[in-house]
Amino acid sequence: MKRKDKILILKYMFSIFNGTFLILGLLFTGFGLWLLLDRGNFVNILFSTGKHSYLIAKTSRVLIGTGSAIVLAAFLGYLAILKEIKCFVILYVMLIILACGLQIGLSGLIFIKKEEIKHIMHDSFDSMIIEYGSKDLPQDRFKWDILNMVQKTFTCCGRSSSRDWQKNKNKESADQIPCSCMKRRENTTERKWFCDALKNAAHTKGCEEDINTWFEYNILTLIGINFGLLASEIFQLVLSLSFFRNIKNKIYAEKAMAP
Repeated sequence: MKRKDKILILKYMFSIFNGTFLILGLLFTGFGLWLLLDRGNFVNILFSTGKHSYLIAKTSRVLIGTGSAIVLAAFLGYLAILKEIKCFVILYVMLIILACGLQIGLSGLIFIKKEEIKHIMHDSFDSMIIEYGSKDLPQDRFKWDILNMVQKTFTCCGRSSSRDWQKNKNKESADQIPCSCMKRRENTTERKWFCDALKNAAHTKGCEEDINTWFEYNILTLIGINFGLLASEIFQLVLSLSFFRNIKNKIYAEKAMAP
């Protein structure tokens, strides 16, 4: 096969995989920005208080940094393809290696800290139950709305069981529970945040199992994207080195043919 045809095939393959690379990089950056800027999402709420509030900011910055490096590398890759500039190919390879290092570090951190993150989530959930409906914390109303949404969505009550709501001291009576815990709204008297309910009218199942399932699913999705991206990056490195070698040989051949 002629060198010109080989370079053309490499360019074509490079362009396809670089496009996939760019999309995955944008996904990483978008997910990081969502974590950093959307204060109303459930993840942010669980980690917004206490000494662990830095975790979301740190994780989102790693995701944004990794995604940005990938996006920049993808643009350099397209410039390298179009212009056949060796230094752009070298920069592209360096950025891919940097992104690989960040991703491996992120995957390792998630795996090592997974159980610790679960405990933090559970502690935050318990803290929200205790503070729920407090007149002294009007700024936390959006958190309680999210908590109600979780209990309605998963048809659960409390973290481990409906008895967790006995820890709450903001109720008018000990028998009250959030209206989102109710199986039915009939035969209840609704208050500001709580309902007076008949016996056995509330969901007894806690939300812990559903939250853990949700957490595991999202962690597996993130790790899956991460390893998919790593596989793409390894293939891109092989293509880049092959492309660089062919460009180099082409330049040497052109110099040799020059008068």
